[in-house]
Order: sequence, then C-alpha cells, then structure tokens
Amino acid sequence: MTALPPHIHPLRFLSQALAKDVIAHAYLFSGPRAGHYARLGARLLLCRSPGERDGLLFPCGTCTGCTKAEKGIHPDMNVVEPDGVAIKIGQIRDLQRAISFPPLEGARRVCLLGDARSMTPEASNALLKTLEEPPSHTHLMLVTASTRGLLPTILSRCQLIKCPPPTPEEFLSALPGRPQASRLLSFISGGDMEKARDIDLELVDEIRQGILSLRSSPRPVPDVLRLSDLVSGDRHATLVFIRIMKTILRDVLVARHHLLKAMDPGRGPEAWGDLLVNQDLVDQVTEIATGLGTKALDALAETLDGAEALVERNINRGFLVTAILLNWTEGNG
Repeated sequence: MTALPPHIHPLRFLSQALAKDVIAHAYLFSGPRAGHYARLGARLLLCRSPGERDGLLFPCGTCTGCTKAEKGIHPDMNVVEPDGVAIKIGQIRDLQRAISFPPLEGARRVCLLGDARSMTPEASNALLKTLEEPPSHTHLMLVTASTRGLLPTILSRCQLIKCPPPTPEEFLSALPGRPQASRLLSFISGGDMEKARDIDLELVDEIRQGILSLRSSPRPVPDVLRLSDLVSGDRHATLVFIRIMKTILRDVLVARHHLLKAMDPGRGPEAWGDLLVNQDLVDQVTEIATGLGTKALDALAETLDGAEALVERNINRGFLVTAILLNWTEGNG
C-alpha cells in the first residue's frame, strides 16, 4: 500500500502526542478506513518500542505488546463491537468496570469502540460519563464511518482523526486478481478495503444481473419477490444490494446526461463509459437510460435516499428492498 505523506497521515497527531507524552483520553477515528487506523493507533500506544518512519512513530510489530494486540489477546486492550446491530448499555457498563482497574502489562489501557454510531441512546449517555471523567491510565478510540448521528457532547470530548479513503491505486493493489471489480467494490464498501475483501463477488454479480433483468421481465413482480428474498434475509446482503442499486442509478444518470445533453448527440458510450462505476455493463446502462423516465428515476432516488439508515434502524428489510425494486420496474417514459 502506498504510504501517505506525513502531513496528512491520520496517525500524525497521535504520534506527536505520544512523542510528547500528552496523549488525549479519547480519539474519534472517522472515515472509510477508521477501523484500520484505530487498530494501528491502539498498537502504537501498546508498543514497547515504537519506531520512527518519515517523522512519525509507528508500532514496531515485533514486541509482545504489538503481537498480543494484533492477536486480540492483550490484557490492556478492550474491544467493544455491536451486539447484533447496536452497542448496548450493558456493553458500555462492562467496559467501564474493566477500565476501572489499572493496566496489567504497560503504562496505559486502550479501548477500541467499533461503529460508535450504532450505540443506543442509553449506551451513548453512559459512555459520555466516561468521556467526562476518564481514568488517568485509559485511552478510548472510537471508530465511525461518519460523525453524523453521534451526540455533539461525545464529539466535543474526542479529538477527531479523519481517515481518508484509499486511492484507486491502493484499492487495486489491495485486491489482487480482481482489477475489473476494484472500482465497484470501492463504491460498495464505502472505500473500506477490509470490507471490500470480504464482499462476495458472486453475490454482487447475481444481484446486479437480477436488478438489470427486472427492466425486461414480462412478469416483474415474482422476480422482484425472488430478488428481495435473496438480499433481505441478511443485513450485510441488504446493504450490499442498496449500494449496488445506488451505483446503477448513478450510472444511469451519468449515461442519461451524456445522451441527452452532449453537444454532439451522436457521441457514444466510448466517450464517457469510463465514468461509470459498472463499466462492464455500459450497454445495459445505456439501454436503461433511454427507457427509464424522469419520474421513475426521481422516485427511485427518493426511495434509496436514507435506505441504509433505515436498515441500521432495523426496519423490515423485505419491505424496503421490495419498495426499491418496484420503483425500479415502474415507469418507462
């Protein structure tokens, strides 16, 4: 992976704070690779002999602190992940009990809180008390894809560390053997390379083909229900479906713009096809762009807007997916 310049590296503030021994009690890592950099930051704080590279401190990777943290067995590292779809108040209370004790092997205890936005209101309020009066030996690292939805009082008590998305070159190098899919996977995963590696490309292809075939299906309702059954039974599959649907809608809008607004109406997809996310579906996208009406596109965009947030709030996924697909099949003018 290409190294980020020191002046924009997410760990620059943490590295400087560690060098000066003025580490904050709470950091909020935000962005597509927030989890990656938060784990790297946790290992840095637990490392017994950090090394310097390009003016920044990094974990050595070989000491007992690094190896135990990497394996998830470090006694001074506490990790809280969503229990189902949310981090619950019981988990925060367990964390508070754990951090009330001093560290066992080093000078500090590190707590990783994954997907901070998933905290229930009760969990958020309980964590706020810890952020207001943190134990002197404890450092919390909250992870979130976006700061939207977090309590302003939590935001104000954390140092924000923005984690930039990977470049296309980084994505390509991180997904060997799948160069044609790297652009699509980047969009589906929200720029998170670790999530991209876990995405089932066969499922992606099945969903895409199912979506496209609905536009020409003589009996779309049974096909809508079959595709809905495929993707609504699992939360992850539903989110992948919504993001695929968004990429297809985006591509249709791009194609429609160039087909209708180009100064040279005869200019074909070869002039703008590389702007698409689904570049291997340029012919199908072009056909849909000429057949799907503005009213249907607007309805679909409205249904997709906020769809992921509805999934996170545990809405009935089958109803949501079916509504999206019905909007997709309606309106040809």
